[in-house]
Amino acid sequence: MERHKSLNIHVGEILKYDILEPSNLTVGQASKLLNTSRLTLSKIINGKSSITPDMALRISYVFGGTPDFWLRLQRKYDLEKAQEDFDKESLKKFCLE
Repeated sequence: MERHKSLNIHVGEILKYDILEPSNLTVGQASKLLNTSRLTLSKIINGKSSITPDMALRISYVFGGTPDFWLRLQRKYDLEKAQEDFDKESLKKFCLE
């Protein structure tokens, strides 16, 4: 039986579309609330950086959810991405042999 592959959504997208946009917050405004740089938050919401434990604490304090919730979302994304990369590399390896 083949495993169902769902969309792998970066936690930054969840933050952007479920928190910032409904609240009509710009990246600059949200970064001030989180006491972080605009660049740092921009990298997160654009999927270029991961949420760290420190950032999970900040997001939890400002927007809700637990730090563990935010970190589990990040971990799930990272694991799915690693699985995708592993599958691609394994396919190349076995096809070349």
